This record gives sequence, C-alpha cells and structure tokens, in this order.
Amino acid sequence: MKKHSVLAGFGLAMLALSTQAQGITSDLPSTKKSRSFESTTTWRLGQQGVSLGGLNTALEQTGYRALPNQFTMVGVATQVGHKESPWIMISQFDFGLNSTKQSVTNGTNTVKTSLWQYGVGAGYHIVHTDKFTLTPRLMLSPGFFSLRVTRNDAPTPSLTAVLINPGSQQTATFTSGTITGDLGLSGQYQFVYKSTTSQSTTDCGTVSETRQRLLVVGFDAGYRLSPNTRFRQPMNDQAVTNSDNPAINLSGWYVTARLGFGRRYIR
Repeated sequence: MKKHSVLAGFGLAMLALSTQAQGITSDLPSTKKSRSFESTTTWRLGQQGVSLGGLNTALEQTGYRALPNQFTMVGVATQVGHKESPWIMISQFDFGLNSTKQSVTNGTNTVKTSLWQYGVGAGYHIVHTDKFTLTPRLMLSPGFFSLRVTRNDAPTPSLTAVLINPGSQQTATFTSGTITGDLGLSGQYQFVYKSTTSQSTTDCGTVSETRQRLLVVGFDAGYRLSPNTRFRQPMNDQAVTNSDNPAINLSGWYVTARLGFGRRYIR
C-alpha cells in the first residue's frame, strides 16, 4: 500500500512539472523565420556566335564578302532570389552593336545587319556565399535578326518624293525571328559598399533588419540553340517569305562580362 502511495505521489509531481513547463513555453516569444532577399542588375558586354552560312553564301554569290559569325553584344540582366532558396529568376535584354564588321558592300549596294534578343528563365545556385555565386541557368530567349540593303548612290528622299514613289528610297529590309534555348553558367562576385542595420520591436520581440548595397562583377558563358528560320520581308503590312531566301540560325556560343549593382535585405 505504501508503495502505491509513493508511485501516485511521484506521478502527480511529474504532472505538475509538465504543466508548469508548458506554461513557461507558451509565454516565450515565437521565433520568426529569418528572411534574406537579394537582387542584382548588371550591364553586359561580350560576344555572341551565330550561324550565317546561308546568308554568307548568297552574299558571296552576288559580290559581297562574308559577314563574321560573331556579334559584339551589349545588354542588361536582372537576377532575383532568396538566400534560403537556391533558385533565382533571371531576365535579360541584349542587342548587337552596329559596327563596320556587320556591314559589307559590293560597290553598288551596302548590306547592314543587326541582332537583338531578350530572355527569361531560372538558375540554381550550386555555390552561394555572401561574396560569390555560381549558377547554372536555363532560359528561353526570343531572338531577332534583320538585314537592310541600300543603294550606295541612293539620294535622301523628301517626304513628297516618297509619297509619290516609295521605291525612291531604294532600300529593302529583311527580318528573321525565332525562340532560342539558352543553357549557360553564371558566376558573380558581390562586394558590400554600404550597409545599414535597424531594429524594431514587435510582439515577437526585437527584430534586426540589415540593408546592403552591392557592387557586382561577374561573367556568363553558354550556348544558344535555335531552329533555322528564313528571311521575311515586310510588304503591305504583311511579312512575306520567299522559298529562295536563305535561312538564319541564331545558334552559337557566347561569353559575356558583367558589371553592375545589387541590393540585399536580411531579417
């Protein structure tokens, strides 16, 4: 009987301690999950490869020299993500610099070409520290290539002359557009040049917030893959494709250096 009384007393004591511990735990402020938001915007400069085989064949057959299969590209890119997640969202816009390399003549006419593209996609950090990230990425990038043929001796027409005879401009423009798949690798160094920390009091206790400004230096490298698309000529508000027009393929390797700024929010 005495043994049962001891066990009953021990059980009541443990129940009381458990109830008291639960009360203490419920009185403690809940811990809010930390958040870290990061975004960067960078300007890009580099080289983009394209495949101009069909176009260059047509140019050489009509007295022009071949165009180079490399374009100098400039553009801007944005990356946004959370430090707690390895995934980031990417958007970018690039266009080719108009240079003498993308212009050829046969003595009578001059051909000028241009290239621009934009894209959206996602990346996955395989390395992510406060100072460096390394990110494979996959993107879809609509690309547009245009070619303009102009007579070297074509006068600058007046509005009246064009209204009477639009052909007096003696210029023809052809375009080609497609969607490319972009598989690449991005790396960037991030240097904090300004940091401010503030504290606020909430029901959960004191919360610390840090905002940082970043200087970003990085690179992109990869390969874009696209299908062949024939040149089209805008005529009477319609784009007309002739079966004799050469096909353009915007597939090629690219490499780009990046320089820009970013911001980081840590809570």
